[in-house]
Amino acid sequence: NGDLVTLVKNSNYLITSSNNKAFIQGDSDITINGRHKVYINKNGQENNNYDIQIGPGANVNIQVDNGNLNVVTKTGQFNFDVGSDFNVQVGGDYNLTVLGNKTERIEGNHVQDTTGTVTIKGATIDLNP
Repeated sequence: NGDLVTLVKNSNYLITSSNNKAFIQGDSDITINGRHKVYINKNGQENNNYDIQIGPGANVNIQVDNGNLNVVTKTGQFNFDVGSDFNVQVGGDYNLTVLGNKTERIEGNHVQDTTGTVTIKGATIDLNP
């Protein structure tokens, strides 16, 4: 019927010296009981980008059941370009540290609704410059 089952009882190595492409017309699931690491551009070649592109009508969900989700860029920028609403819900404290300047440009209204105390500190506070 066209099925292929491969059972490896110990280590399995697949080495491709040139290009490798896969086309899966149906679903794909990978279950890993140990760690998994994907290392892209190990040789450090310039302009070697890694893209994940999702077609229309689908979502991307990242779920961590117990632990942290960390995104780190050692020397580059972290950019968001959102075509609609940008929503953040924090179950605990929200802490933001900016080592440089912070600029906000808002073309509509800015509403802050706080049930606790609001404290503003600065060398100079200019409300109407």
